[in-house]
Amino acid sequence: MNDSNPSTPAPLVSVIIPTATAPERFPLSLASVLNQTLRDFEVIVVDDDSGADVQAVLDRFGDPRVRLIRHEVRRGRAAACNTGIRAARGRWIAFNDDDDEWLPNHLEVHLAALRESGAEASISRLFMEKLFPALDGELCWPPRLEEVIVFANGASTQCAVFSKQTLQNLGLFDDAPEWWRGEDRDLVARAVMSRTSVTFLDRKTVDYWYSNDRVVARRVRSGTMLERLLFVAIRDWYGTVLGGLRRARRTRLLAKMLIERASGEFDFGSRVSAFGLLARAFLTSPFFTLRWMMRRRDVITRMLARGPLRKRAEAVSYHAPSGAAERQVAPPDVRPLPVTFRERALAAALKAARKVTVQMHRVRGLAGLADTLRRAIGPIPLRVVVHDFDGTLTTDLDLSSELDSRSFWSGYYERWEIAVLKTLLRPGDVFIECGANTGEFTLVAAKAVGPEGRVLAFEPQRQLAERLRRIAARNGLRNVAVEERGLADVEAEATLAIPVGASAEGFSNRGMAGIVTAEHSPFPPGFAARFEIVRTTALDDVLAEHWLDAIHVMKIGVEGAELSLLRGAERTITTHRPALILELNNATTQAAGYAVTDLVAWLEGRGYRLFTIGWRARLAPFRIEDFERSVAREPRHCENVLCLHHADGRRNTLGLA
Repeated sequence: MNDSNPSTPAPLVSVIIPTATAPERFPLSLASVLNQTLRDFEVIVVDDDSGADVQAVLDRFGDPRVRLIRHEVRRGRAAACNTGIRAARGRWIAFNDDDDEWLPNHLEVHLAALRESGAEASISRLFMEKLFPALDGELCWPPRLEEVIVFANGASTQCAVFSKQTLQNLGLFDDAPEWWRGEDRDLVARAVMSRTSVTFLDRKTVDYWYSNDRVVARRVRSGTMLERLLFVAIRDWYGTVLGGLRRARRTRLLAKMLIERASGEFDFGSRVSAFGLLARAFLTSPFFTLRWMMRRRDVITRMLARGPLRKRAEAVSYHAPSGAAERQVAPPDVRPLPVTFRERALAAALKAARKVTVQMHRVRGLAGLADTLRRAIGPIPLRVVVHDFDGTLTTDLDLSSELDSRSFWSGYYERWEIAVLKTLLRPGDVFIECGANTGEFTLVAAKAVGPEGRVLAFEPQRQLAERLRRIAARNGLRNVAVEERGLADVEAEATLAIPVGASAEGFSNRGMAGIVTAEHSPFPPGFAARFEIVRTTALDDVLAEHWLDAIHVMKIGVEGAELSLLRGAERTITTHRPALILELNNATTQAAGYAVTDLVAWLEGRGYRLFTIGWRARLAPFRIEDFERSVAREPRHCENVLCLHHADGRRNTLGLA
């Protein structure tokens, strides 16, 4: 694992991870790299005298693409990166710090941008919601793309991919000891000033984690603080001065960045922002902007045209796809927060009424009445922020959605299942939610297990996964990891059908999304849906990547894919024996080609006992006869059950001994 094999073909990408100051987070950083959707890469770990047993960590992963290079004395991050660059065999070079985590599509997104643009480097924006969770995941630094390119403000190499030849032409990182911080900014500044072709991505590809040790480790021990501050001031100033000496070049570059942003805003449907950016580009460099407008008259014509800028994905009557479905991008359907006075007043009135309905749901005789009132009010086209979810958490709820509407008016979508979950979890536990949807269980569990615990949420729908990440960051829940993929018994691509339109009561319900094949569908005939291609994998394989020593509770609700998921998690279930909160749905299991009795038999064969969850979280032994009678009355009957292993000590806590 320490030596490269020159006889093997060179990889497309070489990933360099210098490690020195965050050994406790290094396994997570490495796992995020090995979990990339693009697989043609090697990983070079440079141990900059970290004092940790890095080799033991690599042995636990056992991935032949990883090799280790050691520095006998600490030489700094820049020198460690240079060591990795010199040893790299790939055409492209990517970097990750030992405490940051890449999103699974980091390399795929950057390589696609590089192929499309023909550029020599690709940089995505640095999102810092982990550093400033109160900002609700907004872009807080840097404020504008062009500032990053021109002045290298906030440019971070974990968000970048360079060609190896470009780095060699730039002379690699400046590893002089005076550079106690800012080697990333210096490299990008030199790239821009040397006319390196750079493409910029206005999207998140990295989970950034802030560490005081990271800054302290880069400081030089010699010299006074005044000398160091003076050096940094001069270093930051030189980019601006050098750009001023070449003002014509700088203004053209700035105008180009503004035009590229305008094109992006136009593609995402914001015509006003696009024209505003074009106006800024014209004021910055009139001649360059006019020349571009003359060359791209077709773009200007489309921007001036009336009607929708982009054709939205249309709802189609559901039919089982034959063969591989085409990849489709989900239409933007997230409602904006209240902005007008009328909307804000309506939101305030609804929150006041909510305080009453939440209390009603705690009284058995009034809970049904409160839900009848909710349905009578119907869907409301408004997204409302509540600050008391589970007592202290902040989330936003779309009142036109069935799940969010129930969460808003009753406090929880599944109140008594949440109560059981809180009884099961202890500080430091590990919780996994399969089919997270809006993330109600994930947020409650993250609060219950505390900073020492871990929560892993799986949600294949991109918009729901991104929403859950944003809400977790807003609440400062650093123990939450969201995996944007489906779970099954094999690793493959699958077709995910997502319902569109509204139900008979007018509510939307994206929670019914499920895997479909040519034979099976989780939906009744004629149901309107759109399709996405998602990646599925076995839960056993995913958990091995996350280094989880124990798993205490799992929540499973995957619209008919439960049996396939359990088969792909058999090693995990037999080893850790977690408590399971499992959704039993007769209609979706039949559509998937098996019966609820098959699911019950699989669990009982592995030592589990099932319990129904009743009013006020009272538990009673599950009887398949009672379930079948309920199905006879309502064919689409669905209920959650608690599954406990017969050797689980928590049976005594729940009064089930």
